[in-house]
Amino acid sequence: MNLTQKTDFFGITEMKIGVKLLFNKWEGYSDNANDIINMFEHENKHYSDIKEMGLNKFLKIFNTAHGKKYLERRAIEKMINHESFDKCSDRYKLGVYKYAVENGYGIISKVKIKQLPLK
Repeated sequence: MNLTQKTDFFGITEMKIGVKLLFNKWEGYSDNANDIINMFEHENKHYSDIKEMGLNKFLKIFNTAHGKKYLERRAIEKMINHESFDKCSDRYKLGVYKYAVENGYGIISKVKIKQLPLK
């Protein structure tokens, strides 16, 4: 996630969240609409956390190793429980599960992966 904030001449603050194509790093793009929808659900959870906590508190939590994993687990949970996840590609789901484990989840078994990608 790439978060930027700027305030214009009139004092209006604009925040932008960028999406890193983490799960599509081999090709650098996704051709599955549900993969894309699901990625945005992850970022939307971060955005709703920012609105709920306030930007300063969010960044204070996000900038610690434990806090970042906590916020990532919240966003991962949102992804896995969103209706688009069941329709995502197997490669994408595998990437999400791997990312979940890297961020402190144990074994996750919501979707059965048919076959590991050969690439």
